[in-house]
Amino acid sequence: MKRTLMRLALFMVGGAMLNVAVAWGCAWRVQFDIAHPSRAGRDIIGAYTVTFFECQTTGATGVVANLWNDPLSANAMIFPAGSMPSWAAAQVTTFGIALDGYPMDASGFPFRSLGCKWMDNWTLRDGIALSKDQYAWAASTGDARSALPLRPIWPGFAINTLFYACILWL
Repeated sequence: MKRTLMRLALFMVGGAMLNVAVAWGCAWRVQFDIAHPSRAGRDIIGAYTVTFFECQTTGATGVVANLWNDPLSANAMIFPAGSMPSWAAAQVTTFGIALDGYPMDASGFPFRSLGCKWMDNWTLRDGIALSKDQYAWAASTGDARSALPLRPIWPGFAINTLFYACILWL
């Protein structure tokens, strides 16, 4: 029994390590083109009407949100109604207007499991910046914004860890 629990614990640790490695691999040198988002929308989160652009690649998602205090703002109303990804909405709830216009990234496969966010043009929170120009979001500039995310996104982190632990068990 003790030996089985030790093996299970080792497979879970291995699954977590593999989860982080896959998420970092998905985030490595990813480049989102905000001029051609996967989708755009409008959501109500707390006191804010939030308009957002979402860009996706296999294993990575980037979101730029703009927050409006007026729920009927003409700028916000041109966007179709839609829901932000839950991990991005949680960041809007936590940081509010400080996120206005700055990208939030998440990576992981099959579920998004790690995230980070840019607090201004040079400051990355919950991640390790890899590129010299950390705020090059538009692909048209030729620059790549790249970071390794560090903040776990629940339940994606737990599900991916179990998934990779099962793979290691086989």
